[in-house]
Amino acid sequence: MKDLRKYKLIVSDLDGTIFDQTYTLAAELKEAVIKARGRGCEFTFATGRLYPSAVQYARELGLKVPLITYNGALIRNPVTDETMMEVPLPKGKAGEIVELTEGQPVMRFIFRDDIVFTDTEEVFTRPYADALGVKFVYVRRLASVLDKDPIMITLRAEPEEIKKWTTIFRDRFAGQLYLANSRPFFLDVAHPKVSKGFAVAELCRVMGISPAETIAIGDEANDVEMMERAGLGVAVGNAAAGAKRYADYVAKGKYWRGVIEVIEKFVL
Repeated sequence: MKDLRKYKLIVSDLDGTIFDQTYTLAAELKEAVIKARGRGCEFTFATGRLYPSAVQYARELGLKVPLITYNGALIRNPVTDETMMEVPLPKGKAGEIVELTEGQPVMRFIFRDDIVFTDTEEVFTRPYADALGVKFVYVRRLASVLDKDPIMITLRAEPEEIKKWTTIFRDRFAGQLYLANSRPFFLDVAHPKVSKGFAVAELCRVMGISPAETIAIGDEANDVEMMERAGLGVAVGNAAAGAKRYADYVAKGKYWRGVIEVIEKFVL
């Protein structure tokens, strides 16, 4: 295990780490975060969600530290809405992805200007929209919204279909895209420089602290880079085996209970 020290920042994933299937912040977690901040350890999120979907929870917790959203493509202050960093996906590459997946059994979502555009009818996308807490904008042709660089493209499909497209993109665009499976039925596509680990390092630079003074908590493969970059990488009890393999500490508690466990063990 890495050396223990006084941690100044906890960066936690949201879905599958803090949230189970209820998408509500537990009162016990709110209390633990307040106590951690009282000890000089700030708290923030690193999530694949778009900023408007994440900031509501940051404000509910009273967080002051910039949020990492879109899997690390955007860092924005939840108090002022000031953008600290943004790494968009070049529209040319986005257009190739749209063209390749045209007519395939996948739902496609383009994230641009904090709006989700899709060419999939609402009846099929409503559960996803409800989970994110935002409304989607339906367009007949996804290419029509690529007049400027998007921040991210997400595919949603059956796990085997997602595996297929992950392999296709990895082979065709080797080193030219960031690919992340935040869930078995999701594939997020972004600029190759993007990752939660990259964003954690950038956030630490802005805050004037070392990544060694951070704790990163997650549950899936897209959390591994920030877990490795942080001074202490933690997987919650319900995390995927791939995430647990790279963790310095695996919490016994699942979801938000695991986050509280980490705060109590390493901060308070």
